[in-house]
Amino acid sequence: MKVFALAIVVCLHLTTTHAAKYTALQFGQNPKSYIKAVPDLSPMEKAFSVCSWVKRGSNHHSYPESQYWFSYSFVDRGQIHISGAARTFLFDNPVSYSKPELTIGIWNHICVAWDYTSQRARVFYNGEIIGTRSTGRTLGLDSNGTLALGQLYQDGFMKDCCYFGGELYDTNLYSTKLSAIEVKEMYTQGLCSNYSQTFGENIHLRWKDILALEGRHGNVTNVQLQECESDDEDDDDGSDDEDGDGSDDEDGDGSDDEDGDGSDDEDGDG
Repeated sequence: MKVFALAIVVCLHLTTTHAAKYTALQFGQNPKSYIKAVPDLSPMEKAFSVCSWVKRGSNHHSYPESQYWFSYSFVDRGQIHISGAARTFLFDNPVSYSKPELTIGIWNHICVAWDYTSQRARVFYNGEIIGTRSTGRTLGLDSNGTLALGQLYQDGFMKDCCYFGGELYDTNLYSTKLSAIEVKEMYTQGLCSNYSQTFGENIHLRWKDILALEGRHGNVTNVQLQECESDDEDDDDGSDDEDGDGSDDEDGDGSDDEDGDGSDDEDGDG
């Protein structure tokens, strides 16, 4: 009986892991489709990175750079706002950046990183730094705020003007400021890689946690990534390789490098 119960637990775990592996979130083309949650972000108060693969669905806003996929605010103070064009506001201030080409229906990788020690933020687009800003004497992230995915949440309200209307995949919240090398590697390894999951305790909210968030509104649906299906079939070869990369390397980077940046630098700052 115990063996049977264990088999059920293992089966459920594998099913959940596989379901999250290549499942994206699709947001409807309307201002009422979003996820609203109140997660505990206290581990991210002094350092954080927000990274995701982002696919814009349209240019419905008169200023398309203002279609936000990530928004986090505390009461009347904006904390982190990131649009599908990588336009970023931190602590109510814009981050100066070089605007990338606006694409529709194409996956791009966006990452925003900040820490209290340096008081500097960096915005990455497809592995390259496109924006930086000094945040002055900011004390840190207010950790009891409201998180919105697929919409801009500001001053206690959803802003109908600025909904996202696209797809997200592999959105992760880290309690550390990722280095330029790490973000570059995350982009280089590609949409179907598991590199984003190799940062151990520094991952505060993993993609599987994002998929499990309650508070979905409107038309927010799970969709399978067609781009990764062939990779998944190749990995299903009946071997004992747990992460499907054909090796015994647990973190999937092919080395003993603990922080995944390709060097012996343990804090990943280059």
